[in-house]
Amino acid sequence: MIPPLPALGALDAMFLHLDTPSTPMNVVAVMTLDAAPGPVDVPELNTRLAAHLRRDPRLRRRLRQLPGGVLAPWWADDYRFELGHHLRHVALPTPGSVEQLHRLVADVLAEPLDRSRPLWELHVVEGLATGRAALIVKAHHAMGDGLGLMAMAAGLFDPASAGPAWRPTTPPTTAQTALAAAGWYAGASRKAAEQVRGLAGAVCAAWPESIGRSPAAWTTAGLRLLEGSSVPALHATTGPRRRFTTVGASLADHRAVRRALGGTVNDVVLAAVAGALRRWLADRGEHPATVRALVPTSVRARNRDAREATPDAVAANAISAHLIDLPTGTTDPLHRLTRVRTATSAAKRRGPAPVPLLAALADLMPAAVQGAASRLVGRHSARLYDVLITNVPGPPRPLRCGDVRVRDLVPAVPLGPGQVLAIGVMSCDGTLTYGLTADHDAVPDLDRLAAALRASITELVDHSPPPLASLRPVSGPFSAEPSDASRPTATAAP
Repeated sequence: MIPPLPALGALDAMFLHLDTPSTPMNVVAVMTLDAAPGPVDVPELNTRLAAHLRRDPRLRRRLRQLPGGVLAPWWADDYRFELGHHLRHVALPTPGSVEQLHRLVADVLAEPLDRSRPLWELHVVEGLATGRAALIVKAHHAMGDGLGLMAMAAGLFDPASAGPAWRPTTPPTTAQTALAAAGWYAGASRKAAEQVRGLAGAVCAAWPESIGRSPAAWTTAGLRLLEGSSVPALHATTGPRRRFTTVGASLADHRAVRRALGGTVNDVVLAAVAGALRRWLADRGEHPATVRALVPTSVRARNRDAREATPDAVAANAISAHLIDLPTGTTDPLHRLTRVRTATSAAKRRGPAPVPLLAALADLMPAAVQGAASRLVGRHSARLYDVLITNVPGPPRPLRCGDVRVRDLVPAVPLGPGQVLAIGVMSCDGTLTYGLTADHDAVPDLDRLAAALRASITELVDHSPPPLASLRPVSGPFSAEPSDASRPTATAAP
């Protein structure tokens, strides 16, 4: 018999349905390594990956779906699995600059994954200047959210990954597949009946959290759908090509600003992005009072149970989101941070968007209907927000690839339909790195936005009472300081 395998949850399926050639729902983690005496030991990495497949079944599973689109897809072991399809080894041409690495990341992010195979890749990149190398871990958003995928990526470097390699078993016969399908349909029918009977209870359970405690979440979302956006520079028809760049900063500086002014590190991040958008949009002739940010938030703490210990639960999407108005019309950096802190505090009191109820309803839909609904939501999401900003917690301990330390870690996040800019942030080993993903044609001046972000971070540090040390340079190719000719200067607030 074929063992039962997990179906995609409502959020996992939504990211699968939103995936198109112009909006591939790929999430990427880029890691730069310290200089090593020799090249990356690819055979040893291959051996480690083969062993890790046994510990993390998501890496060896592909999507399967019964004909007709009645039931949601599910994950099943790929009986033709070949690690060579997922492990790539490339070298940058001389001089191996950071800009060349950024272009490679943009190309990897834009390339759709092959759905006939497990939805992930690992690119080993050599040839960086100063003798360093990089690893690019890429996975489909249907496999999990940023936090889950970072945990999955970190697991690749866990010494406990050593062990016997996983080998695919003999594929099932046609009769076994038909029998499993019949059992699947029967189980799904029983589940659907139970869901219908329990729908009233699910709605009642979700009501206090999703509606009763935060009616403004529904009202605000409805009004924003009607209003649309007033920031043309952040909306366009999303094309298939991407740009990517990074801004590295000191995590200690962000924490010092937080201690001096209150709030959280994420508030400092949002205030820095608000200041950067203010400068960048002004250069384009736009002066919006606010820019709406979609800020994902993890709900793992609320959903913690025994299943959280399994790789499937750790990797699965467990997110909601807040809509935050960034004060791009505010000139004073400290006042800007105060307004951000007020907005995030109010959003936390309201609670996240009403995901529990929507997920319960989505799980009742046939797969074809769920897909149509997801695509409809995707097409109108550009009216809800202007930019995605996600701050993913970094690993709790330094990562190592064999004997080499991981110096920088940064996420590259996908663009939704009609969106042209998304920002991912992650800390690693004292560095906080911003990863900026943009549509290639709509944002040809992404480097100017990166320069504006450096200036905005410096401005927050320099204006925080008591005076803090100036933004400290941090090592690693992602956090390399710009040349003197392009170094931004922080302007004093009027």
